[in-house]
Amino acid sequence: MTEMQHSHEQISARSQMKRYSLVSMLVAAVFLVGYFVSSVQHVFLGLLLGFGASYLNLWTTYRNARHVGKTSSSTFSMLIVGLGYVFRMLLALVAVGLALLYPDTFHLIAVVIGIALMYIVMMVDLVIKANRRKR
Repeated sequence: MTEMQHSHEQISARSQMKRYSLVSMLVAAVFLVGYFVSSVQHVFLGLLLGFGASYLNLWTTYRNARHVGKTSSSTFSMLIVGLGYVFRMLLALVAVGLALLYPDTFHLIAVVIGIALMYIVMMVDLVIKANRRKR
């Protein structure tokens, strides 16, 4: 891979992460408004907890990809990526664990939906990009 291709992919990943961050802030704001105006506050807190965990998982993946992209495929780099995977799984488990420990505060199903919501956001983004390329 040439230096120019590598630089273009970093810029593309950075802009994509920036776009996901903006969408995440918008979704979190909607959940906060829902929390303050609805009577099902535990559902919106569950959505916010799950979505926050999912966003942190995405950010960790992005950070690890940047780290591996900058360095060679050394054992240390692969260890960092492996620990990133463990961290992401632990983060999701902590979110679900909090919902199980505090069911009056966090709705369990809402936490699971919140975790999955970032993946839905990414799929919608891919569909939008694919439709733009067809034109």
